[in-house]
Amino acid sequence: MAKKAPGKRQPTPPFLHASGQYAKKINGKWFYFGTDKDAAVEAWKKQLSYIASDIAPPSRGMSPTLAELGNVYADYLRRQVESDELGDRTAGEYRRSIHRLIAIAGADCQVGALRPIDFGAIKEKLAEPVAVSAESKRRGGRT
Repeated sequence: MAKKAPGKRQPTPPFLHASGQYAKKINGKWFYFGTDKDAAVEAWKKQLSYIASDIAPPSRGMSPTLAELGNVYADYLRRQVESDELGDRTAGEYRRSIHRLIAIAGADCQVGALRPIDFGAIKEKLAEPVAVSAESKRRGGRT
């Protein structure tokens, strides 16, 4: 009987399942990676660390980015100001908050890919003090 080589085994790539897609059973769950072999192997490699740690992998680009949502919200604020339902100053504060959030998380951050630990990191960054400009100090406010 042959002995197994010591060390960590390399995981085997997905195989062609009867459904016509390349699939892999990991920890008792089936994962499907598509019908194209090369694309399936690439998707499997990208998602392997998520699957092994039992974390949901990030979405495949179906989620809007933070910048896109910020633009939609800024447009909503503009319409609220035009209809006199919201003041200019309040809308400006909301816009600055959007810009600050985008600066922390990144403009290309997909909202659907955020995990609870990401929200914790963002919350910590938002809790840090914001610098006050010289002009704002004269007026007694923050920017």
